[in-house]
Amino acid sequence: RQLEFPAKGTVFACPSAGLYSTAPDFVRFTRMLAGRGAFGGVRILSEKTFMETIARKQTPDAIPTAYSLGNRIEGDWVGHSGTLKCDQRANIRTGEAKLFFTAVSVAGGAGFDHAKAAWEMAVEKGAGR
Repeated sequence: RQLEFPAKGTVFACPSAGLYSTAPDFVRFTRMLAGRGAFGGVRILSEKTFMETIARKQTPDAIPTAYSLGNRIEGDWVGHSGTLKCDQRANIRTGEAKLFFTAVSVAGGAGFDHAKAAWEMAVEKGAGR
């Protein structure tokens, strides 16, 4: 429904309404998030502006996951788990950037679902959760 225009009902901030990129650019973007707006020694966003983009939950209380300007916020981690078989997370405290990509169709099947679940558990274990 997020790709239906004009939008029906209330639309909340989320990247799933058509965020497309190449894998190398997605890696750079995630590293920029982990760098609090800086990447490769270049300041892309001021740290103040970057922190304001993740400062408040923009989804209603009925939606338990906190999203702010398209990023899921879980403690020190910001990112997005994409429907099209990718996952991106950046730790704004440690500077870690973690990404998961796979070249499968949307109907990736149970094998993909198990692989992604294992990856998410490894990320969460590495995050001390």
